[in-house]
Amino acid sequence: MAENKDGQEKSETASQKKLDEGRDKGQVAKSTDVTTASVILLGGLTVLIYGAYSVNNIKGFMGYMLNNSSSLQITDQNIFRYYGDLMFFLATILLPIMGIIYVIILASEISQVGLKLSLKKFGEPETYTKVFKLGAGLKRVFFSINSLFE
Repeated sequence: MAENKDGQEKSETASQKKLDEGRDKGQVAKSTDVTTASVILLGGLTVLIYGAYSVNNIKGFMGYMLNNSSSLQITDQNIFRYYGDLMFFLATILLPIMGIIYVIILASEISQVGLKLSLKKFGEPETYTKVFKLGAGLKRVFFSINSLFE
């Protein structure tokens, strides 16, 4: 059984009203392992299936760039066109994979707790405090003198 604030076990189960209030606040029981496993398995399968198409596109793009590198005129006027072409090429390769993985994440989360959007959790002041503490922790881990030497 769960414990109350005094550390004693609760003698009664939660009422339906309390369960509904908790769900409205976004407090639901779910396993992150289900989401992680589904992303690894189904995302890996997606990359396996889509990988040959991606590799062929990359080979074609790199072949074109290497074969035509001597004739490419990079100037202030056309650099943005080349950059736009590169971004479009990368988007055509990466966005389908990212979109499928996003759908896998949504499906695994919805299959566990159902579809219920709750924005109350983001409006609580404790959430902002947690974010600031996380930022300070990340700063300590990645940007401290000790981590620099390690």
